[in-house]
Amino acid sequence: MKAPLHAVTDTEEIVIPDDHFDRARRLLDRLDQQIALMSNPVAGTCAVFHEDEAFEIALPWAAFENYQFKIASRHAAPDPMLYTQLFDLIPSLAGKALLDIGAFTGLQGLITRRFLEPSQLLMVEPQAMMQKHLGRTIAANPEGCPVTLLKAVIDDGTSVMQKSATRHERLADTSYLRRDSGKISATTIDALGLTDLGLINLDIPGAKIYSLKGAEATLRDQRPPVLVNLSGRDATEIKEFMEPLGYEFVRLGNHGALLLPH
Repeated sequence: MKAPLHAVTDTEEIVIPDDHFDRARRLLDRLDQQIALMSNPVAGTCAVFHEDEAFEIALPWAAFENYQFKIASRHAAPDPMLYTQLFDLIPSLAGKALLDIGAFTGLQGLITRRFLEPSQLLMVEPQAMMQKHLGRTIAANPEGCPVTLLKAVIDDGTSVMQKSATRHERLADTSYLRRDSGKISATTIDALGLTDLGLINLDIPGAKIYSLKGAEATLRDQRPPVLVNLSGRDATEIKEFMEPLGYEFVRLGNHGALLLPH
C-alpha cells in the first residue's frame, strides 16, 4: 500500500488519504469518457446488449445525462431484472400491439419487441431533439415487427398542471418540452385507436396518472397490462385509479410496476 500524501502548509501538515486520490481518479476517468462520447461524431446511436442480444439505441450527445451515461459506459440495460420479471409474467405478445410511451432512447421498446414479439410497436416521444435519432435507431434494428414513431404528449385530454398560484399549463406545454420551442401536440391513448393492445409501457417524467386517465376506455375494453416507471406519488395515484378497473399492482425491478388485469 502506498503511503498517504503529506501536504505541508505554513501552519500545519495535512495528510491526504489514498482513497481521496482513488475517488478523484475515478471521477477524472468518468469525465474523460463523457468528453470522448460527447465529442464522438457518431450518428446518435449506441450499442446495448441484453441477454446476448444487441440493440442500437438513440443517444444524442447534446443531451448527455446520467441515465444515458450509465447505458453508454456499460453497454447494458440499467435494470436487467425488470425485463427478467416482465418476461416471466408476460411471455409473449404474439398478435398484440406494443405501445411505448416516452420512448426516449428506444431501449425498453426495442428489448420488449425483440423478446415478446408483438405484431406492431408504436413509439411515442414528444421531444423534437429525439426524433432524428429514434428514426435512425428504428432503421438500425430491423429485426422484429413494424415500428411507428409518433411525436406527441400522451395525457388525459383535459388536465392542466399548476405552474404557480396564477398560472396553469397543459402537459404538452410544460418546461419538460420547452427546449423544443413551439407547441407539441397532445392526445390520449383512447384516441390512438389501437386494437389488440397487448402491453402499454409508460415511462415519462412526472405524474403518470394523466396518461392512464386518458386510457380508461382502452383499459376497460382491451385489458392490456401496463408497465410503469415509478416516481413521486405515482404508486399511490396509480393504485387508486387502476384497482377499481380490476388491475393488480405488481412491483418490478428497481423503480417499476406492472399493472395486471384480473
